[in-house]
Amino acid sequence: MSSLPAKFIGASFPEGSSEPPLPPIPRAVKYWDDFEEKDRIVRFDGPSKEIILHDDGRTSKCDLAPLSAFQSGIVVLITAHLLQSGDPSSAKIWLNQISVIMGRATPQILSFLADQTPQKIQGVWSTVLLPEFTHANEANCLKKVLHCYCRESVGSWAPPYHSMVSNLPSPRQDPFAIVRSGECFIPVADQKKIYSFIDGIAKSLSANVSVDISRLIDATAIILADQHAFRCGTIARIKTADVRVHKGGVVHITAAVIKKQRNSQRIHITRKVRQDWAQIVRSLLELRGKEDTSKHTNRKLLGLTPDEVTRCIGNRTESLTGTRWTATDFRHTSAQRQVDMGASADELADFMQHNNVLVGNVYFDQSPNQAKLVNDALAISPVYSVLPEIHRNRTIDKQALMGIPEERQIGGMPHGSPIAGIGACDSPQSICQKNPVLSCYGCRKFLAVSDVMIHQHVVDTLRKVVMNFFKAGLGDERSPAYLQLKRTISIAQAFVDHFKEQPS
Repeated sequence: MSSLPAKFIGASFPEGSSEPPLPPIPRAVKYWDDFEEKDRIVRFDGPSKEIILHDDGRTSKCDLAPLSAFQSGIVVLITAHLLQSGDPSSAKIWLNQISVIMGRATPQILSFLADQTPQKIQGVWSTVLLPEFTHANEANCLKKVLHCYCRESVGSWAPPYHSMVSNLPSPRQDPFAIVRSGECFIPVADQKKIYSFIDGIAKSLSANVSVDISRLIDATAIILADQHAFRCGTIARIKTADVRVHKGGVVHITAAVIKKQRNSQRIHITRKVRQDWAQIVRSLLELRGKEDTSKHTNRKLLGLTPDEVTRCIGNRTESLTGTRWTATDFRHTSAQRQVDMGASADELADFMQHNNVLVGNVYFDQSPNQAKLVNDALAISPVYSVLPEIHRNRTIDKQALMGIPEERQIGGMPHGSPIAGIGACDSPQSICQKNPVLSCYGCRKFLAVSDVMIHQHVVDTLRKVVMNFFKAGLGDERSPAYLQLKRTISIAQAFVDHFKEQPS
């Protein structure tokens, strides 16, 4: 927006004139900084004429000195309202946006909007003002100004006009454009490099080899972003007290995923770190425990701000893959993985902690019909022939399989069908709490036998079980048993295809 329309401002609207009176301006306001976990006070009457905000470990400043008393008063009123609503993040974003708009246009835009009647603004909003907005956030920023005028009865504005302001249009933008284009999804080849980095750290720790804390931090951040689709703000807020280590080395992490108006209303969830990578988190937790507690009253597990988490994930993934992948990319990739593995809309919303199940619809194609359900279950869908698991699993030949202890050879009776000889496990089956065969495919400890006929037998056997499910009316995507069969067949079929491609 290079300048305000001359026919509305021009010489007849000089600086400082036609500015209606304002209600009393607050001198200060207190708000809760939920990252540092302390009360903050913003003073609006300081000699520096600056608004200084602390949020997410960052300090933001807005200089009021160039503004008139009316213009600075409006900025203060809106900032104070957002802070009193318990939303410092929105206050920070709004201050940044209004500063940009006033820089591109003029601070007089605030005076101009106040001087016009609601009917006049409604008439020129779409034809004159809206075409100048390059982003929906700019329109919403100015709508906050108009809501303030309604709330405080500035000029011709009054509370009854709130609904009119809410209905003013904003530029159309697709928040999921990168999901629809697929550019946010991390390719399998890059995922393999990232997982190899994490596996390498876990292997070093298991061999009692020390690992630099920066690598532990990077690996932990990626694990939380990839396995649980946590945002950077959520990852950065996890404290050492939120990590619990149970018998057998099982690690659970409690995280705040939704910020509410009051700290006590925030929603917390508990997630388990996969056992293969739990040692990484345990080692980082142990190092944090050795630090001087007097200097870390609210010790964060990673010791990073959300911005620093963003940088550490980006830097590490760029060094590993040549592409700078973000926590948001891991989040989208994890969501799509859940959908591809058969998650329902409710399950996806719970995994992503969406407030509305409709938000996740972008990850779903059109509702599958019965034929597609059967095809997916029988691993005919190409989605399941390129699963990342096939790239991460190792193999063992049939002769070597016969030479290892029986307790490490895998066999079982899934749904009454005898299956044996599919491979081996790094750990004895007696200590594994998962179902043999059904849970082995896709497990990181699984050594698949390099015999295509064995895996073809698994596919053929379990396909019959799937068809029995459908005949019995149990082919429901919400059925855990059905989903497990679907996943097992798809990975087993991927092994079949993989071994068929190998030279004989």
